[in-house]
Amino acid sequence: MELKTEEIPKLTGDRNLRRIAEKVLEDRRLSEEEALYLFESGELTFTGLLAEYLCRKKNGRNAYFIVNRQINPTNVCVYRCSFCAFGVGRKDPRAYELDLEQILRKVEDTYRAGGREVHIVGGVPPHWDYSMYIGIVREIKRRFPDMCIKAWTAVEINHMAKISGKSYREVLEDLKEAGLSAIPGGGAEIFSERVRRIIAPSKASAE
Repeated sequence: MELKTEEIPKLTGDRNLRRIAEKVLEDRRLSEEEALYLFESGELTFTGLLAEYLCRKKNGRNAYFIVNRQINPTNVCVYRCSFCAFGVGRKDPRAYELDLEQILRKVEDTYRAGGREVHIVGGVPPHWDYSMYIGIVREIKRRFPDMCIKAWTAVEINHMAKISGKSYREVLEDLKEAGLSAIPGGGAEIFSERVRRIIAPSKASAE
């Protein structure tokens, strides 16, 4: 049985959450304080119901998808995380690297197939310089201006900052100027420092 909209506020005994739910159902925008309260409340199911209500109101039962392609330029990586089956050393017989033209051919194949997003992540090669990361993004954007480029995890951003001597903000500004649309949500996702020190001690922390 589907839950009736007007019943949602009654599912919590928290007065503040109830008021927030009433605002959502009345199409009134939440304040920053209310959004933060909702986030910190820990009421995941309740928050999910509100999100589902807004999604259904906007999209009905329609589902949307995009055509994209994941491109891994190299599996050569400076890190040796114990859980990783992808990264290898540069002299490892399994190591590979795509040059810029090979990457662009994959992007072109994606574009011709109707794809309008590429997702670029890989190892963290010790011999790449900063311009390589920026150049890949810039050349893709130059050749395919309407392609959405989602590239480089937080770990790769951290590495770029180290090898360039720039701040994280400066690195992100350079990437954005080159044509970066978004970064993927991975790489520095180990929030337990104790666990990170055990399985990936040299990898960037969530901090």
